[in-house]
Amino acid sequence: MEMHRLFDALLTPGSDVINVMLHYAIGVLAFGACCAAGWYCGDWLFEFLKGRKE
Repeated sequence: MEMHRLFDALLTPGSDVINVMLHYAIGVLAFGACCAAGWYCGDWLFEFLKGRKE
């Protein structure tokens, strides 16, 4: 949680528009990272299980 406080301190404090955009951007990045990690792990697991069956 300290990360967005740091950004809030760097940007003009009290600007709701910037805060909302910042939280939205962080949310999108976090969601994208989770999706990429899940897809990668799922793909690896699928290949691993497919390899074990053969």
